[in-house]
Amino acid sequence: MNRSRFEEAEIYLKEVLSMPVELGIKDLNQQLEKDRLVPGLKLIVTGGQAIQSYFSNSPPLRTHDYDLKLVAPKNIPITSTVRTRMMVLSRGITSYLEITLNNYVSKMLTNLKRTIRDKYGLELIDRDGKVFIASTHLRNQLLNIITFKLRGEGKVRTNSIIDVYVVDPEEMDLKAHYATFTGLKGSNPILSEDAGNYYIPLRYINGIPHAGMGYIIWDTLRMIELSKERGSLKLTRYMEKRDAIIQALNNPNERLSCNSMKKYIQECEKTYNECRIKGKRYKTVNNLLVYAMREGLIPSDPSLIRKIRNTYDLNYLCTSIKRLLE
Repeated sequence: MNRSRFEEAEIYLKEVLSMPVELGIKDLNQQLEKDRLVPGLKLIVTGGQAIQSYFSNSPPLRTHDYDLKLVAPKNIPITSTVRTRMMVLSRGITSYLEITLNNYVSKMLTNLKRTIRDKYGLELIDRDGKVFIASTHLRNQLLNIITFKLRGEGKVRTNSIIDVYVVDPEEMDLKAHYATFTGLKGSNPILSEDAGNYYIPLRYINGIPHAGMGYIIWDTLRMIELSKERGSLKLTRYMEKRDAIIQALNNPNERLSCNSMKKYIQECEKTYNECRIKGKRYKTVNNLLVYAMREGLIPSDPSLIRKIRNTYDLNYLCTSIKRLLE
């Protein structure tokens, strides 16, 4: 994967800032939950950073910025009053994160600028120590951004490090998008299954809401198609993400983030320790086999039983026997 010096510097700076950004998101979500006008709001990590959170051991999936979405619960209609409130909150979110990031780098600005100069041959631009600037996107009032600038190769490049997008499910171009995972009319019944209370399926990593893994894979494929239609310069980047996700899923032992799968691992550990059937607990393969033979679920054949015992673990047998009892 060939990246320019600017891209490498953007990725490095984002990695430097990952902890203050994520701690800020966590603090903000605690406040948003209590909003009087739109209770239950969530600031969700989506896009490339969500992918990186699931595949943290996969270098090709290092990302340039944070794509955040401010989402109301599905049961709250997005009236003009609610939309306005969410837009005000979005500006407040970027203002808070702007202050957070500038305060964080102020304590290390000299060293940070030196590192970017020495590693990438670029200058990180600041104005009186202020590196990050929050603003509302000129062409989209639902989008607030935080940017910084790098100088090098005879040009100055403005880069976004945080995007905060207000989700409005009634926005004409996005109606189908936000219906996909909600079980609402017109949505795919497979994708919308068990979607939860928000337009984007959620999973918590380190106490921070992230878009679900299925959603980010679906969204990456969607962005590839949109980029083809619109001739976007980001097409190559989206295709690289798609390929890196496939590569990581082919090698989950090495590439998948254990931290993002923590709850799943805990549930798996429970199933490996015992098998519960009809209110009874079976803690060994032998005990489970005795039960299965007694119930006539498998034949009492010593040769077969020996092969089963040497091949399958408690979890696999438990699942197989439960299927026979359905």
